[in-house]
Amino acid sequence: MNRICLVGRLGADPTIKRIGETTIAELRLATNRRLKEGTEWKTVADWHSVTVFGKPAEWLAERGHKGAIVEVVGELTYRTYTAKDGQERTAVEVKSNEASVLAPSANAAPPVPEQDRALGAQRTAPNRHETRRAPVWEDTDDIPF
Repeated sequence: MNRICLVGRLGADPTIKRIGETTIAELRLATNRRLKEGTEWKTVADWHSVTVFGKPAEWLAERGHKGAIVEVVGELTYRTYTAKDGQERTAVEVKSNEASVLAPSANAAPPVPEQDRALGAQRTAPNRHETRRAPVWEDTDDIPF
């Protein structure tokens, strides 16, 4: 079974594409891991290329901004290509149909309901997603960028 679950921070706002009726979000996700070097522990950031399809991509387009904590579930894919220098390289990517923003970035504006967006109105009541949202992390010292 090929299944991967990653939780990390967005390195930039997702790149959004539409092919026919399908929305595609391409993003770079940073995850942290700890390594022991000698007697000290060190935190290292790993970067992942992720492509999200369908409704989760639409949701990420609206709510996923640089620094947001995101969870993606999908499958690991490998592809080979020839680089400009003529060398053959392998790219590792995650393809996903499941994604959610667990905590928005500290500087993200709160979402405005669709019917009020055209009028520029501010949100007055929480939407259904906010009741399940994790608290915003104020300490951003652990962001690897």
